[in-house]
Amino acid sequence: MKACSVELDLVQEKKDGDIWVQMSNAEADTLFRDIARRYGLTARLLKRVGPGGGNPLWRFSGPAANVRQLVTYWVAHEFGHSL
Repeated sequence: MKACSVELDLVQEKKDGDIWVQMSNAEADTLFRDIARRYGLTARLLKRVGPGGGNPLWRFSGPAANVRQLVTYWVAHEFGHSL
């Protein structure tokens, strides 16, 4: 099984009704690690203040097929597109 990883610059916000609110570091860390586990991956925080505008930079690693599923999910659910 081929392993790979993807690095994502993730916004720590959640929708609360009609507005977006900032999540705490602990809440975001738990969320991103839970999502990684759901896809059979590991999540590692690389930088709390990442290069893409200050959002945290995360690395998700594991089997290549699982990483692809994670990225496909993120693109579809966060950006409204499909791969």
